[in-house]
Amino acid sequence: MRRFDGIHRAVVDWQRVAVGAGAVAAALAIMASACGGDGDRTARDYIPELSSEGLALLEQGRDPFAPETVDVWRAHYQSSDGRAAIVLVYVEADEATAAIQYATLAEALRHPPPEFFGADADQLETDAIALGDEQRAFVTATADNAGNLVWTDIYRSGTAIAIIQLLAIGEDATEARRAIAREVLD
Repeated sequence: MRRFDGIHRAVVDWQRVAVGAGAVAAALAIMASACGGDGDRTARDYIPELSSEGLALLEQGRDPFAPETVDVWRAHYQSSDGRAAIVLVYVEADEATAAIQYATLAEALRHPPPEFFGADADQLETDAIALGDEQRAFVTATADNAGNLVWTDIYRSGTAIAIIQLLAIGEDATEARRAIAREVLD
């Protein structure tokens, strides 16, 4: 549970910086948002069941840091082998707004503040999983003391933006990342 708590705190800190008042472009993009944009599909509709990946849903809900006008939902998962995942989905009013929000969030994820993963942690760009209209991927440069890396993928598919973080041991989490992203975006 300690690993999950750490990743949760990192996402909460990131939301305060990237989506809060400190990120003017992100705030403008969020303020331009309206609830829904992908037909009748809401952000909550994108949240997957990941038991087939060995990840149990611990909690989900509306992002408490987002203005009421923003359609955003987040879910936290954990496995018995120590992996943890967070899925955060925004649905924008239109594709133009989604593209702006995607670009803003992707840059914020590429250059997170020291509080995000710790002062000594660096994010490196890595191969993105080819899903959706746009995608970028990052991984922490060095593993923590338990051998965990944090893989962060961001996707835009139409009006939806999905941020998926996976805490996993090892140098390659491509298959797990791909499986989770497919569940979110399909």
